[in-house]
Amino acid sequence: MEKDYPKFQVSIVFSDYNFTVRCENHEELFNALESIKPLVDKARESTPKAETKTCGQCGGTMEHKSGTSKKTGKPWSGWFCANNKEHAEWDK
Repeated sequence: MEKDYPKFQVSIVFSDYNFTVRCENHEELFNALESIKPLVDKARESTPKAETKTCGQCGGTMEHKSGTSKKTGKPWSGWFCANNKEHAEWDK
């Protein structure tokens, strides 16, 4: 038995917020996106901006990330290039 999925789907994600719209035609999609625009704008405003800087190796955008190692349990942090995963600058 074949499932009948909607023809259009749009997902908008901001850290803790996830908006998904599913529709059968362009008009429904446009109307649905317009109706959730105030909610999306509010989510965008409340989401902290990521720190960025320019990669010294390729000129791409670098974003600061941090976390805890699953292996060792030690904290880590550094700058990571969006263009090349090998372009990383670790915090000391």
